[in-house]
Amino acid sequence: MQFLIQQQMNILSGAVIFLFGIYALSVLDKKALINKIYIASLFLNLILITLEIVLNVLTEASVGLFWVGFLSCLLCILSPLLSYLFLKFICAYFLSPIKLKKNGEICFLHNACF
Repeated sequence: MQFLIQQQMNILSGAVIFLFGIYALSVLDKKALINKIYIASLFLNLILITLEIVLNVLTEASVGLFWVGFLSCLLCILSPLLSYLFLKFICAYFLSPIKLKKNGEICFLHNACF
């Protein structure tokens, strides 16, 4: 029963993210950096949710230990990319009007954002 509830939540959140992605592709300007980052993070989220659903189904069915390990490694590799995109989104949203010098003595956040 717990497995079905978790899968339903994953499917529901994937569907919502997919709808946000369709809306973002049709409405947002694709040339702006912040919109590119937003769309990339939406589709990365969709990929991660899909991989998690497939991993849970394979784990529950006890099929192919190789594929379970491969998908687990893929999830582990792609997850930090979502945090990186979030940091890029925050830096593009908040730090764009601020003029910072490029040397590291002024602000260490400038180097973290680029």
